[in-house]
Amino acid sequence: MTDQNEAVVEETKAPAKPKVDIIRGRMAAAMVYAVRFGNLAEGGAEKQRLFATTVGKIYDIEKGRNFAYITEDVKFTQEQINDGIEWIEHHPAFDAEGAQKVVDYLKSLPVASEEEAAKFEELRKASRGQKAKTEDGEPVNAGGGNRSKKGKAKKEVNPDEESAEAVEASADDLLG
Repeated sequence: MTDQNEAVVEETKAPAKPKVDIIRGRMAAAMVYAVRFGNLAEGGAEKQRLFATTVGKIYDIEKGRNFAYITEDVKFTQEQINDGIEWIEHHPAFDAEGAQKVVDYLKSLPVASEEEAAKFEELRKASRGQKAKTEDGEPVNAGGGNRSKKGKAKKEVNPDEESAEAVEASADDLLG
């Protein structure tokens, strides 16, 4: 009877889903705009494949849970648009998923004037929005999310720097 139960258990297991290959790192602001307002794909799963990110990130962007400062009327600098294009070009299945339409969409976005760019930068800072690149132009380390360790670093004590009084006190305590 156990052989029959084992056979039933094996039949009820769902086939393993393939692991989704996503683009790592902080998403560029222009990409967030494309996800939220671009109408480039239907539904979360299709957007997930097109933008090479997780369905959760897609839903968070659409619901305004993050990047709330990116509204429909915002305009980006040419550098921000280029950052979005550079980001999507890391797509692991660029051609297979049709990511070229994302590049074409980003290229069609109107470029912000200096005044509009300054206004957006103030909005981003006020919302504590983070940049996708460092001042040196390198991608920002996106961190580990929930997996990062929150413990405080322990202070190392150099035995040579301990005070003589502390050493004497402990020796007297031991002798009683």
